[in-house]
Amino acid sequence: MVLNSIKSWIVPQDKIFFEILSRESKNMLEGVRALDDMLRNYNDVEQKRDKVKDFETKGDDIVHDIFTHLNKTFIVPIDHTDISSLASSVDDIMDLSEGVATRLFLYRIKKPKPALLAISKILVLQAEEVDACISEFRSRKKYSDILERCIKINSLENRADDIYKSALADLFTKKDAIEIIKTKELYDTIERATDCCEDAANIIKDIVMKHS
Repeated sequence: MVLNSIKSWIVPQDKIFFEILSRESKNMLEGVRALDDMLRNYNDVEQKRDKVKDFETKGDDIVHDIFTHLNKTFIVPIDHTDISSLASSVDDIMDLSEGVATRLFLYRIKKPKPALLAISKILVLQAEEVDACISEFRSRKKYSDILERCIKINSLENRADDIYKSALADLFTKKDAIEIIKTKELYDTIERATDCCEDAANIIKDIVMKHS
């Protein structure tokens, strides 16, 4: 019994960490998709906000699980710091997505702006790529594919940034100060979510380069 306990502490817990990280990324992807659905089918706003919130809460629980395992495991398949950084970045994507959903409800937005929908579409594409990268971590044969996905995530972030800047320029031609403040917060929050996807991609790229 003691020997088995020592072995479980020393032997790398590849399966556990890859499975939990993949669980987190899939939950994040579903949360981002729920936000996108909320924006495109803009009705029952409170219920749809609650659905996104449920994904955010579940994501927090998964992150807690990751850090619990990190604190109990001596040797891991990738660096402790890399695992915690990646888990935190994916969690940030979910947190910010929930932030958009909550602001839509609290600010009583009647109809989302087209730019918000455009950035949300990009966020979904990024989230799909982040999830695919994490799902492919176990196979070194997939490393070149992962790097290509990381490039795509960065390219998508550039597109989102262009839409964001253009939307802000248009917004500041308006005269309703309250509308400007509300809309800018929505733009800022969803744009930060696309930034966090890029952050996750950069961490993933660094991990792949270390282990290639």
